[in-house]
Amino acid sequence: MTNERWLIVATAVGALGTIIAPIISWYLSKEKIQKSLGGMSSTAKAILNKSTWTGRGILEIGPKDYHGEYEANMLLNVNGKMVSGFYSYKPIEGITASPHLITPQTTIPVRGGFVEEGLLRLNFQSEVGGDPHFGIFLFHLDEVNKELDGKWLGLGLHAKNLIAGSAKLHKVI
Repeated sequence: MTNERWLIVATAVGALGTIIAPIISWYLSKEKIQKSLGGMSSTAKAILNKSTWTGRGILEIGPKDYHGEYEANMLLNVNGKMVSGFYSYKPIEGITASPHLITPQTTIPVRGGFVEEGLLRLNFQSEVGGDPHFGIFLFHLDEVNKELDGKWLGLGLHAKNLIAGSAKLHKVI
């Protein structure tokens, strides 16, 4: 085979890998998440399925100008052991926040489930401002099933650093 043909074959294989790799990665991550999750009681399923949560979060750890309080909302659905939905955050009017929380609103997909009764793990992976970021939320569901109180840790490529914080959300619906 000539060098030109090798180059064409290598380019085609690389392009195919670029297309297929995210699909395989998504499938494998979904399988790994499902295997690592504990059971979910029928009460927890009923509480989380088609639920809306609202509250506040705090960006606590990151580069020096990456701190601030923000408004948070989360929509969740349950399918078997899996919990999925969307977490959104935006600056709070009148409260000085990090200049990096000035976007009108950012929404990221979340997916996970209960690691054990009362402990909800949600992974996130998304792009914000064109930069990929990913991480994990760990929420504790209180005894009366009305509040999710938790911490999160992520890698913010825009921040070029680990970022972390907390969020406290109350059930609306």
